Amino acid sequence: MCLTISGIAVLTDETVKVFTSATDNHTDLREEHHIRDDSVTGIASRQTPVELLVLDFFDKSKMLFVFDNEKPDWWTDAMTESAIDQLYAAWIARWDGKTLNGGICLSGCMELTTLTIPEGVTINEGLDLSWCTALTTLDIPEGVTINGRLHLGGCTALTTLDIPEGVTINGGLHLGGCTALTTLDIHEGVTITGGLHLGGCTALTTLDIPEGVTITGWLVLSECTALTTLDIHEGVTITGWLDLGWCTALTTLDIPEGVTITGRLVLSECTALTTLDIPKNIKVYR
Repeated sequence: MCLTISGIAVLTDETVKVFTSATDNHTDLREEHHIRDDSVTGIASRQTPVELLVLDFFDKSKMLFVFDNEKPDWWTDAMTESAIDQLYAAWIARWDGKTLNGGICLSGCMELTTLTIPEGVTINEGLDLSWCTALTTLDIPEGVTINGRLHLGGCTALTTLDIPEGVTINGGLHLGGCTALTTLDIHEGVTITGGLHLGGCTALTTLDIPEGVTITGWLVLSECTALTTLDIHEGVTITGWLDLGWCTALTTLDIPEGVTITGRLVLSECTALTTLDIPKNIKVYR
């Protein structure tokens, strides 16, 4: 789990206090806050290293506590509403309101159905939602920047994804194996650095890449066996290969002159393709 902040939870006078450190190192944290194993005060039996994962962007009802060791006996009784508020506030104090450092890794959270990213947020080191098999909705507002990969591979319940204007993904967008995905809306002005991977999206029938979109890296649509229409508008730049291998339902491909593809166009096993109209400078690999 990547979106975690380490702390030491200490029970003193029936009150839980949490101490955090910029280093997220438990040894350094104890030294920083002068937490000692003291047999006289009994503190040794009333402290525990703990980490917090917020499953739904700072909704305290969605907090998950992870212990380095077994959950201590005193934890359940001490976790009053007030204590939860204090713990939550301690971790939120580490957030500047706009930037999430360390990435967010929710891979395999099979109960997660909806995730909303706050407007204007920057996520450093990526967002990993791979194999969140119950995820149906990911809301990405305008102006969000993800520095790192947005990984949604294996999200088999995801049917629609909207990437609005002004969104930047530096690290690639991976939707491979999203077998229920029927609609991917990419708006003008979107930049995806690191490629767009849609391999094995077997329910995807149409993909529209509007003017002004830049994809740095491969555009992979291999084994999108239901894909019948691919519209790439003038002014689109794909720095890498366009892979349409095994798109067995694709009958027509028309790429206008103003499109730039610096790699090859892969059309292996596109057995239904009857019409191909592309600029002369694009190299085709069959």
